[in-house]
Amino acid sequence: MNEVQQEARYLDRSCFYAVVPLAPQAKAPRHKDWPKRSFDVGDFKPGDNIGVKLGEPSGGLVDVDLDDPIALGLADKYLPPTEAVTGRPSAPRSHWWYRCPGAKTRKWKLPEHGMIVELRSTGNQTVVGPSIHPSGERYEKLRGEPAEIEPDTLVPAIEKLYEAVAKHYGVEPATKPDPAPRSALECPPNQPLACYAPLVGQWEEDEKERRAIAYIDHYPPAISRQHGHGTTFELTQALLRGFLLPDDTVFRLLRDHYNPRCQPPWTEKELWHKIESAHEHPCDKQPGWLLNDCDPKALASARESAENLLGEARKKTEARATIEQQEAPGEIHFPAWTAAELAAMEGLEPDYLVDGLLVAGQPCIVAGPQKSLKTSILLDLGISLATGGYFLGKFKAARPVGVVIMTGESGLATIKETILRISKAAGVNPRALDKLIISDRLPRIEDPKHLRALASFLGEHKPVVSVFDPAYMALDGTDPGNLFRQGKALRGITEVCAAHGIAPILAHHTRKNVAEPHALPVMESIAWSGFAEWARQWLLIGRREPYLPGSGEHRLWLVAGGSAGHSGAWGLDVSEGSREDEGGRIWQTTVQPADEIQDQRRRTEAGRKALLERQARDDRCKRVWEWLSKRDNATKRAIRDALCLNNRVATETIDQLFENGSIEAIETVAGNGQKCTAYRVVRDPPNDDD
Repeated sequence: MNEVQQEARYLDRSCFYAVVPLAPQAKAPRHKDWPKRSFDVGDFKPGDNIGVKLGEPSGGLVDVDLDDPIALGLADKYLPPTEAVTGRPSAPRSHWWYRCPGAKTRKWKLPEHGMIVELRSTGNQTVVGPSIHPSGERYEKLRGEPAEIEPDTLVPAIEKLYEAVAKHYGVEPATKPDPAPRSALECPPNQPLACYAPLVGQWEEDEKERRAIAYIDHYPPAISRQHGHGTTFELTQALLRGFLLPDDTVFRLLRDHYNPRCQPPWTEKELWHKIESAHEHPCDKQPGWLLNDCDPKALASARESAENLLGEARKKTEARATIEQQEAPGEIHFPAWTAAELAAMEGLEPDYLVDGLLVAGQPCIVAGPQKSLKTSILLDLGISLATGGYFLGKFKAARPVGVVIMTGESGLATIKETILRISKAAGVNPRALDKLIISDRLPRIEDPKHLRALASFLGEHKPVVSVFDPAYMALDGTDPGNLFRQGKALRGITEVCAAHGIAPILAHHTRKNVAEPHALPVMESIAWSGFAEWARQWLLIGRREPYLPGSGEHRLWLVAGGSAGHSGAWGLDVSEGSREDEGGRIWQTTVQPADEIQDQRRRTEAGRKALLERQARDDRCKRVWEWLSKRDNATKRAIRDALCLNNRVATETIDQLFENGSIEAIETVAGNGQKCTAYRVVRDPPNDDD
């Protein structure tokens, strides 16, 4: 691992900053879609520069970038103190780092002096050491803890610094236009959308964003099977081209101000896909039509388009309500799409929560034999999902998401102790795990009352993943071999989770009586009927070797797969230590591909077999030598018959003794008078090195 990769690993895993590969000796990311991608150490090539994503991807990390030499000299006087300050030789202490959730990117400029200071946040990235500046200078590495501060404190401090620089140059600081009063943004009741079209003049980014939010607030939500894709696409075009907002701002506004009203909400991947589609299919309206002046015809067109969109959504809602009202008792209507409609439908691609292991929204089973660390591994998964970290130290979670773990076997004391060990190993503050919810009670998923309570519970906490551990404690256990009954029992929890857009994970046992208990686990080994058929994805756990009680060392298999197309097999080594160890129990995991372990096993087995064969050969040589040492000589046939050896083994043994000089061949006369070859001892018996 080179220096760049080591630093990227440190920033990602120790500081929890989102990193970006940059072109060598440059500030530009190598990937155009960098704002929506997650990068790992393996994405960095030798010679690459490193960027750190700012704002939300890095937990509210912001960079106050000082571009003016006077600002550099005055920074200590006006900016709040922080441990994290970086720069380069010609611009020392030019980047002041803070944790400031909610801060927005802003720029302060002066005529004839250009950029003075910039507050950089979500949608931006900043180059850090050991990167190389285009001039050849090396950036400082980002170290120290950024001070935590509110935007209402940081922004005024920057403005005071900016005013001091302006005063030094003897110029008036530039001011942005006063925002329009709120009343100017209020819509008449009969004009829910179109009144936002004639926003006149050129506006600062903050003002454009404020107006865009007001536009979104009156925009119809996307509802499944009610033109939801088209509704969201039209809004995305309006934000991109009507308000001339950048991609990252459009994404943030859709996610924070529009998506909560959608039914069901879009995934982040789907929102980015809408933005890409809007770029690929531009509308025929004048760019900035929601900001610039427009004539009455253009205004009428904007109003008509908005009202048509609302009308279409309203008609579909009313039609759906009419169908539901007209349904006779027991009558069911099924949604339907043509294959052509399905092929054109957007947003159906798998959304991986953990790359190559776990897809959002799909039922998953985690199965393994008893006492194979299923609960501990699920807690590791929960912590990784809740923090956007690394599952088992190997598999990167795409983003932080809410997780509920309902567990009924271990008890809260054991769960707490395990969470503390896993958090320590992952470098996570357990007191910051507010996205991970633990419950020590499982629902009875065949009881309608419990299902209603579960729906309310999940609706309150809004997780993306919900774990039920173990499955047998949520079922009544009646007729577990009946596929149809088990399918009916699992349907309730599946529908509850699907209604909330949640991926349910069931922890379950594998069968005890398997032919090869230490082989790679397979779906057929899952206990009870229905579970293998129910799962759309799976994580199977098995032991590679028997567990030695008290050792704290577990040698496991981990097999993943799913209908989305992902699959893989690994060897998982878990070291837990013991309570008697200094520092108590631990959580250390090592993951390596299964084929490497199997190759190593084959080599070990081949070596063991060769050793046994050599020991058997040496034993035969000693037996033959000892038998010959008691005689003057003997033929091969006599040796073979006396020691009960077959002809091949007798020949190999005599040849081996002859080659190492322990016996020699002589010519003798057999009983029938014919000449033949015999063997006699000439030196000490052979040793193991011969």
